[in-house]
Amino acid sequence: MNSVSLHSFALGLATKNSAGEIIEVYYPQPLLNLEADLSQTLLDSCNYQSKTNGHVELNSDTLK
Repeated sequence: MNSVSLHSFALGLATKNSAGEIIEVYYPQPLLNLEADLSQTLLDSCNYQSKTNGHVELNSDTLK
């Protein structure tokens, strides 16, 4: 497993419009400069594959 360090990470509550597009997100407690072990655990838990900025929508499938 490659060691990855995230610059930032946050869980947020999103509002979507009628087309299902995210129009705003509230992040109550964002984290900055996470340690590599925590970064990798979060990425693995969310099954996040991208190497760029992005988001993962958590649902019953992603939380298994």
